[in-house]
Amino acid sequence: MSKKISETVASAEMIGQNIKAIRGLRKMTQKKLAVLIEEKGLKCTNITLCNYERGNRLPSIEVISAIAEILGCDVSDIVGRMPIKGKPTQDDVKALERTLKFVKDFVMNDISEETD
Repeated sequence: MSKKISETVASAEMIGQNIKAIRGLRKMTQKKLAVLIEEKGLKCTNITLCNYERGNRLPSIEVISAIAEILGCDVSDIVGRMPIKGKPTQDDVKALERTLKFVKDFVMNDISEETD
């Protein structure tokens, strides 16, 4: 029995909450994070980042990857279904593992389509 994508990945709102929470833990402003994302060659302003954090826009996988690298976390910390609030439970870990597998499969499928 396959799971629906909505059961595997977080909503734009949840991704935004996770970005904001992790950014806050790193004591980094939206403006600073946006500058660092732009330094990686990706278009991002602090207003764009604000829209991500509010769940108004969904960042691309490239932007999510850049944010994870800058904030020193894993992509699954950002796209995980549960907001970051202390130590994760075993269910949180399982959900994050499913999400990471989904993202990896998605990226690998995208790469294989480019090489065909």
